[in-house]
Amino acid sequence: MAGRAGCAGALGHTVADLEQDGDGVEVTVESGGRRWRTRAAYLAGCDGSRSLVRKRAGIGFPARPPPTTACSRTSSSPTPPPCRSA
Repeated sequence: MAGRAGCAGALGHTVADLEQDGDGVEVTVESGGRRWRTRAAYLAGCDGSRSLVRKRAGIGFPARPPPTTACSRTSSSPTPPPCRSA
């Protein structure tokens, strides 16, 4: 979909740094042991919950930890007790 909008995506690359100015953004990218800089008019932060792009843009991440289900059974009963969600 991004390609149809004239955008390029790069899986397996890490945004190491970025600098934004009035004309766009300069990005330092790392991949395969190499590091280089590139420039673009826009940068989409699709790099997960620990996003450097999101943090540098000052956008918060109001996430909650996922629900946890734990089960531990130690019983001599032929019918063990049910597991409960935490």
